[in-house]
Amino acid sequence: MGLSDEWEVTGVWFKEREEAQDELHVRVAHRRGQAVECPVCHRRCGTCDTRERTWRHLSIWQYETIVHCALPRADCPKDGVHATRMP
Repeated sequence: MGLSDEWEVTGVWFKEREEAQDELHVRVAHRRGQAVECPVCHRRCGTCDTRERTWRHLSIWQYETIVHCALPRADCPKDGVHATRMP
């Protein structure tokens, strides 16, 4: 999936669907203690909280691939709190 070192895959499961292509679900998590990049100034900084996000990824092995992630928000001392970029 091309994840950087600050991200890890923590879970994978399949969902069978009748009438449609089966789905592969992947849970991605930000590693504890790793700094995140501020999306405004690109400075490495700490986090303040997370927001649950789900998005469609490119298909893997002919399965629709859905990514789930508690996306951290950067707590930048210069620019304030901003959502980080998705991995």
